[in-house]
Formats: sequence, C-alpha cells, structure tokens
Amino acid sequence: MLIEAFVHWGTGFVHKLNGMFAFAIYDIQQDQLYLYRDRVGKKPLFYFLSDKLFVFASEIKALLQHPIIKSNLKD
Repeated sequence: MLIEAFVHWGTGFVHKLNGMFAFAIYDIQQDQLYLYRDRVGKKPLFYFLSDKLFVFASEIKALLQHPIIKSNLKD
C-alpha cells in the first residue's frame, strides 16, 4: 500500500499517514532514495554516511552491526 500511495500521490503521500513509522522507498525511474519517518518522531531513523556507504535503520543497534560502522567505532 505504501508504494501504491507513493505512485498515486507522489512524495507528499506521507502527509496522509498516521501512526508510528520509519521506512525507505527507492524510486528506480528517478534513481532517488526517500527516507520517511513519522512527524512526531516516535519512530526514529538513524543513519551512517561515509564516502562509499549509506546505512539506515530505525534502531541504533542495527547500525552497529554493520562491519564498517563497527570498525569506525574502534578508531
């Protein structure tokens, strides 16, 4: 349903959503990644960005499992 809403209403579809959420949609045609989270911020969205890596999750402990992030923490 999220994808259908995205196709029907475009990027503004998120304003029609209620509740707690954090998710991503990759638009192949536009080669664009969209990250969404609820307006109140009940569901967080954490990310890590480096020269060659972009990782995101709704829990920090999920990010900490990635080998590159783990190695950066040791430095």
